[in-house]
Amino acid sequence: MIDQMQQKTYCPYAFKGLAIEQHGDIKPCCRYDTTNDQKIPNTSSLEQPVQALNSVLFKDVRQKMRQGQEVPGCWKCTKEERSIGKSMRTNAITQFNDYGNLPQDIQLEFLELMVGRQCNLKCRTCSPYLSTSWDEDLKKSDGVKTLFFGESHEQFDDMTKRPITNESILSFSHETCKKLKDIKITGGEPFLQDDLIIFLDRLVEWDLAKHIRLEIFTNCSFYPKPKYRSMFKSFKEVKIKLSLDAIGTKSDYIRKKSIWDKTVKVAEFWKQYAQENNNVEIGISHTVSIFNILYYDEYIDWIIDMFSDTFTIDVNPIHYPTYLTAYNFPNDVKQKIQTELHKQQESLKNKFDSRLYRKYIGKYMLKLIDYLEIDSNKNEPTFAGRDIINQFKATTESLDEVRNDNSWQLVFPKLSEIIND
Repeated sequence: MIDQMQQKTYCPYAFKGLAIEQHGDIKPCCRYDTTNDQKIPNTSSLEQPVQALNSVLFKDVRQKMRQGQEVPGCWKCTKEERSIGKSMRTNAITQFNDYGNLPQDIQLEFLELMVGRQCNLKCRTCSPYLSTSWDEDLKKSDGVKTLFFGESHEQFDDMTKRPITNESILSFSHETCKKLKDIKITGGEPFLQDDLIIFLDRLVEWDLAKHIRLEIFTNCSFYPKPKYRSMFKSFKEVKIKLSLDAIGTKSDYIRKKSIWDKTVKVAEFWKQYAQENNNVEIGISHTVSIFNILYYDEYIDWIIDMFSDTFTIDVNPIHYPTYLTAYNFPNDVKQKIQTELHKQQESLKNKFDSRLYRKYIGKYMLKLIDYLEIDSNKNEPTFAGRDIINQFKATTESLDEVRNDNSWQLVFPKLSEIIND
């Protein structure tokens, strides 16, 4: 029996969850880092993806957790817990306890499907591994290609030859899905994947959808097909997670190929859709990088104005790419960012009533401030201290040139002032 309070590394995802990447690799959750793992299960070698729960990788992770050992692949949660006392792991314990099953039970209750690379945007905090739209940049510039794939470009060539849709989506049977409680769907852009429609439709036909909470992430840049809108009504709960990282020109810069005016219209569509369907909720997924960490005040002001208090929000500071990870920057830069965040915190506290402040502002501002206290990636000496600024500028300016974008310094003047001071 696992004592969840005593075993500080226990995570239910290793016992009850599968996260299936675009190319078929399977890991316990989306954050798990397989860099140093040798035997990663892949859908191509399994009759059913659920068999990964009994793979060497999953067994090894569970054994470490039972013994209270740190799991190397879980370093992101470990870092956050040391800094701010909580993480996706601690949140998961509460989530899975709600299912009412014993923590040591090994059965598929949570599924995360990364449905493929196909995406109409090429976000700065994303990568070619997650979006086909990045391919055009890499084909234009060997320099940009080298930034992501090193001097040898064979990995890029191999990647572009693979299917852009996660073919394992259609391999699930009724038997393997019957215990499912939650499904999380990410991309690429999920609403571009026709196989996903087939999979979700099967869950409806199998009479399982009514027991499943569905969470689906979308970049909010276009309207979904009518089939999705009708199908969602059959699920127990549906949370539409709108990936929104900034507003106006900052949004168009970070989320290249998006058009802010269209983003606003699509956000209004989803707001109306949620109002008309009791099982649908709007969630905001806010990815925080060095680009937008200084602009939470204007961002949350717009979000609250758009959705009032009818939404949830996840504020997700990144750990990768390294050159966009704020805690990797020099201490003087981080201190200036913290000072700015404290000023915004006070300003927002005076602007919004206490209920809205507690729900959407106070704890998230503290999360960002605490995030800056996380130790930098000391195992990557090329990114230490001032070198990270040089890497940030070189990479960002290379992409600016290839994409014919305005200089980052014009789009993010606060960031330019702090970095160049």
